[in-house]
Amino acid sequence: MAADHRRSKVDALLEQETRQQLNPSSCSTTRLNSAWRHKVVHWYFKLVGALHRQNTTASSNNGTSRTSSNPFNRTTVHISAYLLDNYLMSLPQEQAMRYRHNRPAYQLLATTCLLLGIRIAKHDAIKSSLSSAQDVNEPPAEQSCGMKRAKKCTNMSLMSASSTDSGPSSSPPSPPSIAIPNATTILSMSAAPNSITEQNVLDMVKKLTSSRDFPRSKVVTALDYIYALSASSTQVSEEDGQSISLRPQDVEEASRIADTLLSDVNIISTPPSVVACAIITLVSRSNALNNLDMASIRQKVYYSIFGSKVDPDLQIATLRAETTVGVTAPPPRHRRPVPITTHHIIPFD
Repeated sequence: MAADHRRSKVDALLEQETRQQLNPSSCSTTRLNSAWRHKVVHWYFKLVGALHRQNTTASSNNGTSRTSSNPFNRTTVHISAYLLDNYLMSLPQEQAMRYRHNRPAYQLLATTCLLLGIRIAKHDAIKSSLSSAQDVNEPPAEQSCGMKRAKKCTNMSLMSASSTDSGPSSSPPSPPSIAIPNATTILSMSAAPNSITEQNVLDMVKKLTSSRDFPRSKVVTALDYIYALSASSTQVSEEDGQSISLRPQDVEEASRIADTLLSDVNIISTPPSVVACAIITLVSRSNALNNLDMASIRQKVYYSIFGSKVDPDLQIATLRAETTVGVTAPPPRHRRPVPITTHHIIPFD
C-alpha cells in the first residue's frame, strides 16, 4: 500500500514536470551571470532561514504550531530559483543579456522571484495540508496554483501589495498567524537600492506572471521527488522489493545535496527527476544500501522514479547527473545557524 502511494505521487510529479516550461535548447550559461546567481541563491537561503526562525519564535511565544503551512523553508528557495532561471531562459537573447550585465535589473528580478516563490510555496503548503487532512482529490490542473490564467497577474499583484490583507483572491487564504512578507517587507529586508521601489516589484510581478512561460501548475523540483520517496524507516520497499524509500536522515542528506546543487548553473537544464535520481543514488551508495552493488542501487533508484520502462536517454542523463552531483556535493558537515539580522543584502560587491 505504501509503495503504491509513493508510486502514485511520483507519477503525478512526472506528469507535472512535463508541463514545466524550460527549453533545454536555450539553457546556455551565456544568458546567466553565474557569480551573481550563486550569491542570490545563498541570499535566498539566508533570508528564508531568518524568516523561518522568526516565525518559529513567534509561534513558540504564542503557543501555536505553524509547521503545516510554513512557507519559509528550502522549498521556497528552490521554487524561487526555478522562477528566476525559467524567466531568463524564456527571454530573447538580447533581453536576457540585460540581466547578465545590469545589476539593479537583476536585483529587482531576484527579489520579485523570491516574493512570488514565497507565495507559491505558501499556497502549495496549504493545499497539501488540506489534501492530507480531508483526503480529497486535487483540483484541476489549470487551478493548481490557485489562480486561472486570466486572474494570475491580478492576484499575484494583490498578494504583493503593501497590505497583507489586501482584497480577495482565488488562492487559499493565509492563516492569520503567519505574516507573509509583501513587496515592501522584502525590499526592506534585502536593503535594496533606493532606485528599486515597491512599484518596480509589482510591475515585475505583472511581467513575470503574464509571461506564457510562467508555471501554470505546481513547480516541480528535485525536492518533490525526494519527499515523495520518504518513509519512516525502511530503505528498500518491502511491498515490491524493487523501489527505494528514504529514511528521515536520508531525506535530510538528499535535501542538503539538492540545496548545494541549486547554485550550480551546469545542472539547470537537467530535469528535476533526473537530478533527484542522481542525488538519491549518491545517498544510497554512501549508506551502503543493504550491501547492494552500485548497479543494483542505481537500478532500484531509477525504477523508484521512472518505473519499469527502460529509457536509454534518461539513463544516460542520470549517469551524467551523478557525475555532476559527485563533484558538486560536499561531504556532510555541521551547519552553523545564520544569525538573524535586520538586513540581508545581496552581496554583489
